[in-house]
Amino acid sequence: MTQTPPDNNVLDVLVVGAGPVGLLLANELQLYGCKFRIIDKNDVGSIHSKAMGFVARTLETFDNRNLVEPFLARGSIPKRAVMYNGDKKLAEFTTFGADSPYPYILFVSQKYTEQFLEESLRKASGSDVTIVERSTTLVKYTEDELEDVVVATVTRPTPDGGMEEEIVKAKYIVGCDGVHSAVRKGRSDWAFEGKAYKSEWVLADVDIPAGTLTTDELQVFLHPDGPCGFLPFEDRGGQFRIIANLGDFGYDKSARVTHGIQDERHQHVAPVQRKELTLEDVQALVDRRIAPAKVSISNPSWITTFRINERMVNGLRRGRTFVAGDAAHCHSPIGGQGLNTGVQDAHNLGWKLAFVVQGKVRDAELLLDSYNAEREPIGNNVVNATSYLTRIISQQTYFVYLARLYIIPHFFRSERFQKEVRAMGMGTNIGYRDSPLNHPTPSILRQKRRRQSWLGWFLSLFLGKPSCLIEPGEHLHDGTLKMPRFRPGHATLMLYDVIRGTTTHTLFLFSGGNGVTQESNALVGKVLDVSRRYRKTITPVVISFVNGISQGDFDDAENYVEKTFVETHPVLHNLFGVKMGSQAVLLVRPDLYITFSATAEEVEGGELDKFLGGYLVEDANI
Repeated sequence: MTQTPPDNNVLDVLVVGAGPVGLLLANELQLYGCKFRIIDKNDVGSIHSKAMGFVARTLETFDNRNLVEPFLARGSIPKRAVMYNGDKKLAEFTTFGADSPYPYILFVSQKYTEQFLEESLRKASGSDVTIVERSTTLVKYTEDELEDVVVATVTRPTPDGGMEEEIVKAKYIVGCDGVHSAVRKGRSDWAFEGKAYKSEWVLADVDIPAGTLTTDELQVFLHPDGPCGFLPFEDRGGQFRIIANLGDFGYDKSARVTHGIQDERHQHVAPVQRKELTLEDVQALVDRRIAPAKVSISNPSWITTFRINERMVNGLRRGRTFVAGDAAHCHSPIGGQGLNTGVQDAHNLGWKLAFVVQGKVRDAELLLDSYNAEREPIGNNVVNATSYLTRIISQQTYFVYLARLYIIPHFFRSERFQKEVRAMGMGTNIGYRDSPLNHPTPSILRQKRRRQSWLGWFLSLFLGKPSCLIEPGEHLHDGTLKMPRFRPGHATLMLYDVIRGTTTHTLFLFSGGNGVTQESNALVGKVLDVSRRYRKTITPVVISFVNGISQGDFDDAENYVEKTFVETHPVLHNLFGVKMGSQAVLLVRPDLYITFSATAEEVEGGELDKFLGGYLVEDANI
């Protein structure tokens, strides 16, 4: 039997796949009040640890969406990564210290990640019923150009053992359904290009006696046969994940997608078949790879093998269809970037879909296309970087083995090198500097030309980088603020506290000591005017110096911005490049990336109005 929805029952978004990426996207859509459904072909969520590591930028995302607390309560935080050759320490990398409120890696099993995100979704819906529709499979879909919808056919088992078919209509469909994505495969113009590693890898979650391995370190043992890594597990002391390759490094350029864990939830069959690994097999591998060191393993909760592919989809969007996470890109787990990249895909896409279906933007196509423009380069970079890192630690040529023993440790002795690697690994260097959404004001264009010129580069070697206004595409930094001392609730808080849970853009005015009322500062009047015209899409925030306010400033609520804060010292002003005595305006997207920055002179000259007029729709027209 086929069920067809009435015409008035069209979804905003159909999310296919209820792993971490799909669940985060569903949470985003729920936050914006979108009409959506999330389906998954499996009858239960993940029962194993699988992807575990969350880096700083992802934890910032969870924080902004009020999701981070259960992860912090459950997870474990290693302080460093150490590389050994037998019992000899070769190099040490400090994982703490990223430029973030969460300057570390947090390990949480995927089964708990899915539980936390699904529970958040259920609570937000105000229902005791699960939101995820499990055992529901996407069979096919088409785009109906006349109705401007996606028409999807899904099936689910019935109590009598049969199969029920349903037609689902949605304005958009998003594939978060992994490397074997039915959404991606549903269109002939989507390719998943790349290659596969010939060797399999083993993953084992086991107990290791207390005192044998340090529980606050990631430990990698190098060996001519390949690496063997030990990752401490969550809050349960003594449980570790072991990862090691099972063969020589090499590429298989077959178009067949073989990426992922070889278990009952994945229907593909690996080209290389091997007997099921036992605890004794893993113990023998460990003994050989870490000798003369000794580690005894026991109580395995999971032993499996997996294969690695390096693949990138040729575009993240096709009309009303999108892909995210492993459906769009897959790569080596070395570096722990896959889960994080997928979650950030969802965070980038969620608000854009919401703004489009709610009619809040002038150019819907530009906003939706920006998802691919911003995230595809990130995906490519991750695939390439993890490929290089995997080759370095896995290739078994004599030259590469010597490089691992003598050259790589030399680099890790450099704090500058560690800082750069930390920024890459933690995602704090991610930006959308070439996004089509960014507004190039004259001052920003001058900064870019100066930075890109040979003279500017040469002078920066001797004079350091010039102090410049932060550019569109950069991520918003956190920092310390205070409530004005004349207002109730005077307290210290963080900038991220001010915008947590936002569903709008945030218009920041860094006013320096130039006043916080429209009578004393014309820019405050401008910000108030903008916020009244764009109340549904923009929230204003003013940040001043502590000596730039007086008690009388807050007598008339119509004269100042409600969210007015001060800095005891101009740390944030300096961080964002707002020079002493000057003012600047930043427009920050709901995903905390800056899309507009301008000096006071540029705002007064009409740059802000020009940008907003082509970007967002005023409340009167929504």
